[in-house]
Amino acid sequence: MNNYYQGQPGSPLFTNSGIETPNQANAPIPPFNNGNNNQYMDQTLNQNIGKKLTVFATFNGSVEWPNKAFTGILEFAAIDHLTLSDPTTGKWYVIPSIYINYVESDEKIIE
Repeated sequence: MNNYYQGQPGSPLFTNSGIETPNQANAPIPPFNNGNNNQYMDQTLNQNIGKKLTVFATFNGSVEWPNKAFTGILEFAAIDHLTLSDPTTGKWYVIPSIYINYVESDEKIIE
């Protein structure tokens, strides 16, 4: 049976009598969600600055743009975002990495 209580900030919202709760602060980080994969993507994209790319992104909760494709020239890539310029429209896009699903290019991608 769960015992719900209102505690101090940072305290659990409920306790399970007799069941030990794992320490989440020491829980392992899944391999698909660690900084190394983002760093690898950052390094790969930085080797492809100046190439025309299509970036596919998902914006959860957005009615207007649940899924969107951005096409343009890769100008900058960092671990948390990338910047594209679209010479046909004159627009620039800064896309946070958290929303990026994948990237396509008609040119060979240097890894």
